[in-house]
Amino acid sequence: MSQHVLHGAKNEAIRVLAGSDWLMRDHMREAKREGLTYGLRHIAFNPAQAMSDTQLAEFAGRLCQELKADPSHMTLIIHQKDGLTHGHLILPEWQGDHVLSSRFSWMRLEKVARLEELNCPGFTGE
Repeated sequence: MSQHVLHGAKNEAIRVLAGSDWLMRDHMREAKREGLTYGLRHIAFNPAQAMSDTQLAEFAGRLCQELKADPSHMTLIIHQKDGLTHGHLILPEWQGDHVLSSRFSWMRLEKVARLEELNCPGFTGE
């Protein structure tokens, strides 16, 4: 995953707003130690309109809140491709005392995206 989000050749620019390659690797080690099948949860979002890095980071924070994930452990990477930006939020599956819930995750992520559309016209979290 780190190859794609941190070194994708097709991207014009890659900005790391939070986290790092080292942090993602550390989360994978923790997941292995806890006996988990998966170590990272990857959520990509693609706003239709331009959003500032601050707006993208705030949206990622709302996703963390919905998933009950500690935002201090997220890796947030913004790619620019063909003049447009999209984000990659990577969260550790192991949250220190619980595993991220996968129950109704599609609906929960859709809810956050639809609320964002209401607050930030032009956003579509596809």
